[in-house]
Amino acid sequence: MNIDVINRGRKMCLADTMSFLEFVKTLIDVGMERYTVDFVSLKAAYYSINNEVYITDFEFEKLPISLQFDQASVKEAVLASREGRMKYKDFLPYIANAGCCRYEVFITGKKVIYFGRDGSTHIELFPENRQS
Repeated sequence: MNIDVINRGRKMCLADTMSFLEFVKTLIDVGMERYTVDFVSLKAAYYSINNEVYITDFEFEKLPISLQFDQASVKEAVLASREGRMKYKDFLPYIANAGCCRYEVFITGKKVIYFGRDGSTHIELFPENRQS
């Protein structure tokens, strides 16, 4: 597992110098199959195809997380981010305000699942995996 590549990519995403899909491609190159970002614990966990796990602090301020999960707002934020209208560092507080407490990126499954505090979810397919 190449922890340096993972850490560099995370920092570049927060600095808005690497896109989500570029980060995913980087993770594929180092054998990752999925990762989770948790806004409550401020931890990120990266899982390799060889069942290795790398858990690290998620270097972002503590976010207030709404009790209610607003799926439409999460979907709106994803679209705004995809279209370049919202930076990653703005995307995170937006989805937390919409009730997202964590999200998991399934690289091999080509989707992201956003989770609410009550178990509500929103599933977003990677752009190249979407049906038109």
